[in-house]
Amino acid sequence: MQLELGSRSLVGPAPRLRSLPHAPDKEREMLGAIILDNLLMIQVNDLLKPEDFYIVSHQLIFRTMIALNKRNEEINPITIGEDLPKEGLLEQVGVISFISQLTYGLPHVANIPHHARFIRGKTLLRQFITWTTKLVNEARDEEDEPGVVLKHVEQSISALTREFMEAY
Repeated sequence: MQLELGSRSLVGPAPRLRSLPHAPDKEREMLGAIILDNLLMIQVNDLLKPEDFYIVSHQLIFRTMIALNKRNEEINPITIGEDLPKEGLLEQVGVISFISQLTYGLPHVANIPHHARFIRGKTLLRQFITWTTKLVNEARDEEDEPGVVLKHVEQSISALTREFMEAY
């Protein structure tokens, strides 16, 4: 017997949790392409930040690539492995082998700015989900007047729109 409240069942499958938008293959392709051609860093320096990568190990690798590039050092699996903080997931997986696998079977990445904007777009979608969740929670808490909540919605959408326009 199923209990029902209005048109909603109180017994049944739990809602499926979905991960936030991300593109692990595009992230890997981006990092691998930079390892193969260090000059690509010039094209992505202004387009991406380490936080744009969803996978933490990719964030750490990109952060290290930025540091190596600033010091005019070659970006390759050895220099990344030597420069990378030896903690967390990468240490468990094996730094050099993990980094070397970024280039394995890598297709030619002809349009690196397009890949960078694609990765950045996933970041913007994650931010949108985070902001809207925060706004929904704010509305549910009923601590502010509706006008205040609406003002926060408007400010958040304006900020996200600015970020989107800058990324594209």
